[in-house]
Amino acid sequence: MPVLSRLRAWSSCLLLPLLAASLSGACKTAGSKEGSARPGRVPAWVMQGSGAFALASGPKVFRAVGAAMRHQTSDLQGFARQRAGLELDRVLRSWRIVILARDRELGAGPRPKRDVENVAPALRSIAAGAGIKAQWQDPGDGSFFVLLELELSEFKKGLASSQALDPGVLEELLEYADPAFAEMAQAVKQ
Repeated sequence: MPVLSRLRAWSSCLLLPLLAASLSGACKTAGSKEGSARPGRVPAWVMQGSGAFALASGPKVFRAVGAAMRHQTSDLQGFARQRAGLELDRVLRSWRIVILARDRELGAGPRPKRDVENVAPALRSIAAGAGIKAQWQDPGDGSFFVLLELELSEFKKGLASSQALDPGVLEELLEYADPAFAEMAQAVKQ
């Protein structure tokens, strides 16, 4: 039996890199449009994942990808949409963390707890307004993927119209919206 377990371990060490190499070749989508792919090809947005992106077409967007596997639910699109919404909420909370870190770097004192806590519901409300940009179903295993996008300009409009935020906090968020986005976009590139 020890020989058999060693053989399994060896074969998994060999098969995983081969599987990864074959998937990376299958994921190249040269010439495919945003949100579409040729049959059997994974769209680039699925592989890029979530974060802040400055698109070549011009807009700066927060992106979130949600996935649902066939065995998880019968409503694949709804489940993937729900997961993408949760992922977008996570991305926007990361944006807020970048701003909080900037506060510390600049030597600003700690924020009152209520100011920090009021930001989260406002971000969730804004994230709920994001639209489905693309969706794709893997013909191989039936997995369903949804891409949500929220343009930075729409995000800032949502912040500006939020009634839950203290005016001083709102001013700070709007002031640092672009630098925090740029920092997140740079991290995605790396």
